[in-house]
This record gives sequence, structure tokens and C-alpha cells, in this order.
Amino acid sequence: MTVYFGNGSGNLYADRRYEWALSLLEGGEWANAADLLKQGLELAPAWPPMHFYYGEACRLLGRLEDAQRAFDAYLQLDAEDIMGAMLKISLMTDNTASPAALPDAYIRSLFDQYAPAFETALVKKLSYRAPDLVAEAVRTMSQGPFSHILDLGCGTGLAAEKFVSHAEKITGVDISPGMIEIAKSKNIYTDLVVAKIESYLESCAAYFDLALSADVFVYIGALDDIFARLSKRLTDKALFAFTVQSLENNTTPWALGDDHRYAHSLDYLSAIADITDMPMVSTTSCDL
Repeated sequence: MTVYFGNGSGNLYADRRYEWALSLLEGGEWANAADLLKQGLELAPAWPPMHFYYGEACRLLGRLEDAQRAFDAYLQLDAEDIMGAMLKISLMTDNTASPAALPDAYIRSLFDQYAPAFETALVKKLSYRAPDLVAEAVRTMSQGPFSHILDLGCGTGLAAEKFVSHAEKITGVDISPGMIEIAKSKNIYTDLVVAKIESYLESCAAYFDLALSADVFVYIGALDDIFARLSKRLTDKALFAFTVQSLENNTTPWALGDDHRYAHSLDYLSAIADITDMPMVSTTSCDL
């Protein structure tokens, strides 16, 4: 069980109801879970997770007004939104209400807890291909070597591993300290920075001849700022290879889906690439 805000509410009876309710939620017994969580809220009204999961149970039951009130109560207690209440709220509305990116605290917490099992879950069990696809895309354009590679949202270093023998220096940036610690243990990076991508690019003084971003933009909707800042840190003939989840409906630039991931339209990506003087030269559609 994922632990938030300590290891409990401080009320044993509330905690028992909470743990039982989570089991019921996982088993699809949403109404019974909602009843237990409502009881838990009477015993521990100041514990954020109780509000969050009560809101989730109500959302799944279609009781959207109750869900909205519960998520709002959660956000009053946790403005950073470590559990992603804004994400849940956006799923109850149309795409125009979606946040421009998932909350920083939510992403940091998610990947810090996921870090120890990240590679086992993705590579060994799900045959994760994003790093390989990025490497293949780069090599169709250039065999290198590269002076300085920037790995945006580097995670545990799966993408950078593909370029170790083709780079003088590799810098990795990730919002999750847990992911950075695992990447550090591989000794493939010249420098590793715990930071939000936009913040790093704003303060960075280095220049790069290759930038990578594998399976990162699914957590960010509006990419305009990242493209603009990155364009200022790339050399004249630099390459930028990245993956996105494809949005077939081009009437919106991006949308947050029920899978909690953003999809982007090709028209939007082409437009911001042109505006930032990084015209798209190649696109490939495939399953990750």
C-alpha cells in the first residue's frame, strides 16, 4: 500500500476503515468503500488521504458533486496535491479544464515510490521500448559522436544508456530524487540534477548537441515553454528526440486521458517546433 502523510491518520479505528476501503476499491466495491471512507472522515476529518479516496469512490460511482466536494476538501489540506486530486477533477470535466501539467508534487511522489521497481516493471515485464525508439530515431539522423547530451526527465537512465559510447558528456534532469539516485548508481552521467525541466532550462548555461526525452511529455500537456527554453540551449545542428502519446483529434493541442497521461496532436507539436526554430524533420508512429 502506498503511504501518504505518515503511516496513518492517528486514529486506529479510522485507519482500519481506510485500509478496508482501499481493498474494496481495488475489488470494484465502490459503494461499500465510500461508506467506510465516510465513516473514516467522521473519525479523522483532517487526514487528506481519507478525503481523496472518498472522492475517488464517489467519482467511480458517478456521484460527481460529492466527489468534487471531497477533492476540494483534500486540496484545502494539501495545496501541493501530492495525490493528484486535480487530475481526478479534470477527469470529471471536459478537456478544456485539464491542468497544463500534472502537479509537481504528485509526479515526484509517484516516481520516488516507483523508482525501486521501475526498470523491472517496465523493461522486464512490459517490454518497454521508448528508449530504444528514441535511439533509433537519433541514429537515422546522426551516428554521433555527441559533445554534450541532455536527457530531460532522465528517470533511471534507460535512454542515456543507449548513448554512452557516443557522447563525451551526458547531463540528466529529473524531478524525482529517487529516480536520480538509481541513475547515479549507473555511472553513465557526467552530471545529474534534481529539478523540474523548465526550471533547469531557465538556469542552465550549457549548450547541447542532442536532447532526449523518452516517455516524459505524457505527464505534461502544454509544451510551449519547454520547447522555447530548450531551443536556447541547443547548438545550431543539434537534434531533439522525444516521444509523445498521439492525439488523433487535432481540434485540441493536447488532452489528458483516462489513463492519466497526456496525448498531443501532431499539428500542435509541429507548430511549437516551428515557432522555436526547431522544425520537425521526422516522425514515426509505433506502439510503446
